[in-house]
Amino acid sequence: MDNKNRSSEPLYIGNSMYGVFVTGEKLETERVPFENLRVGDVTVILSAERPYVHRIVEIRQDGIVTMGDNNPVPDKILLTPDMKFERVCAAISLGGKRRTVANGKAGMRLFRINRFKRKIRTVSSRLWQVAERFAFWRIHAAGTVVFGSETHYYCGKIIVGRKSADGKIYYHRKWKKLLFKISER
Repeated sequence: MDNKNRSSEPLYIGNSMYGVFVTGEKLETERVPFENLRVGDVTVILSAERPYVHRIVEIRQDGIVTMGDNNPVPDKILLTPDMKFERVCAAISLGGKRRTVANGKAGMRLFRINRFKRKIRTVSSRLWQVAERFAFWRIHAAGTVVFGSETHYYCGKIIVGRKSADGKIYYHRKWKKLLFKISER
């Protein structure tokens, strides 16, 4: 790829491409003609109200359908030749490590894998919500410390989690949700 087709390196922010990118990664992009886009390519749509990064999932006569690997439905707005876009060719991690991004057929395989993983996460989350009511073995985190607007919960010297000012509970590690329960006693 020559430098005249290379553009600046936008930052990825969001959750729609979970499994492909991590928030804060720099994206290496290239300018390509609209006709050269393929199903499975990851694109940065720059002409939207707020630029976003999604994968091409279908090419139709009236435009190209894009979708985030972690989104439940495709985008409502079609990608058309008059829009400003670029294809993502690599991602650069916060540590500076560069990795190529799967496009084309390999990109669609990754898309299907990510969709399957999303379904597994959704189903397991729903199952846990039902099973959580019966998790009688969990220890109530009794010790609390207030830092600003947050309350931090401890069990002995073990940090369990925190409750934010708006009432949301965040466990320190995911597995601690199995062992401990944060509640006002």
